Amino acid sequence: MRSYGVNTLLAFPCAADLVPGFLERVDCRGAAALLLAKQAPSLLPRLRDAGVTDCYVLPESMYGRITQEETCAVLSRLASVGARQAFFPISDFCGNSVPLLGLVSGQVTAVNATSVTAVRETAVLPGSGAACDRRLPDGLDGLQEEIVGRLRVAESTLRDMADGGRSGEKPTTGLLDGFPYDSETLYRYAVTPAEKLGARVLEIGCGLGFGAYLLSRLHPERTFVVSDIDEAAIAAARVIWQGPDNLSFVHCPGGRLPHPEGAFDAVLAYELIEHVDAPSTLLRECCSLLRPGGHLIGSTPVSSLFAYRVNTTGRADPGLRSEGIWPWHLQEFDEDSLAGLLRGNGFIGVEVSYPTYETGLDMFGRMAGRDFATNLGDLKNLTWNASDFGLRPRRVPCFSGSSFVFCGRKP
Repeated sequence: MRSYGVNTLLAFPCAADLVPGFLERVDCRGAAALLLAKQAPSLLPRLRDAGVTDCYVLPESMYGRITQEETCAVLSRLASVGARQAFFPISDFCGNSVPLLGLVSGQVTAVNATSVTAVRETAVLPGSGAACDRRLPDGLDGLQEEIVGRLRVAESTLRDMADGGRSGEKPTTGLLDGFPYDSETLYRYAVTPAEKLGARVLEIGCGLGFGAYLLSRLHPERTFVVSDIDEAAIAAARVIWQGPDNLSFVHCPGGRLPHPEGAFDAVLAYELIEHVDAPSTLLRECCSLLRPGGHLIGSTPVSSLFAYRVNTTGRADPGLRSEGIWPWHLQEFDEDSLAGLLRGNGFIGVEVSYPTYETGLDMFGRMAGRDFATNLGDLKNLTWNASDFGLRPRRVPCFSGSSFVFCGRKP
């Protein structure tokens, strides 16, 4: 059992169902804890039973956000205590938590709640000369605002779909609520290489389609055919994103793709391959749908850093989350295993990259040696938009997203 005790601050930006398992795996007697007000009713009793001595509660909707003077006062009190180190269970996006915790602790580390003794990432700055591609499409912020506006009109429908139990995992209301993960998701679409899209593009597993809509607006000269197995999601997408002539939505029951061989110049499969029973079958079908020289572009979580274990139970029960299992992930990959799978199913020239929260990383880099008040003022202006991200060839601990982007070419 790892000890996170005296002079340690614990924070919990992860889902609440991961916390009991985390507390069972660590000795946190004598530690302090930072909570959000919405977490306090369920977590305070658990933390006190685990031996946590002091609990600080922020009146905010998520970690990294500072909107109220009460938040400033709580952080000021916590900074005066001076925690030597801060730990938090890995969530689907860590970069918003690190600058906040950096205000009150000299070292910030994320740990995997389902394998605490094995996986940890300490927030550090990348070495000098670390490559980062910050090229962003013109008008990206305005397009994100438009997308949020369209989603706002459909908010009641989205919140009905957001429980995850009926339709499985898909981003729904995160952009409405300002969650950083969803802006990172939008960023992946925004920086899809134009030279690899070609004239005709298929997306598989589009969810509610906000990424496809963004691409259709960024590349009006290209045609986008967008599909998902969830009929309700496709029906909602057709209403929310109506307008562009170059964008069409197709329901594919059972995942069957009704398209001829070689019909597309690019196939997009963001956050999809981890959901399928037979990933090799999926990749071979994608390869068949591509013309020679066409590209498959997608993303998938980093296996060691995803907060939950894959589901091997054979049932898609949302209740499995309380056991540290993500009900909708059937596979897991790292760079090597995914690259090997792509090469074994017809693709060459495999590349990977990591969407990285450059705004937070820059802010964290400025914090060292500065006084608390200056850093607090800086953090108040922290943003989470697609334009806050960059693309790196290597993962930056805590500031890169939970998924990597991959690309392969059909010979």
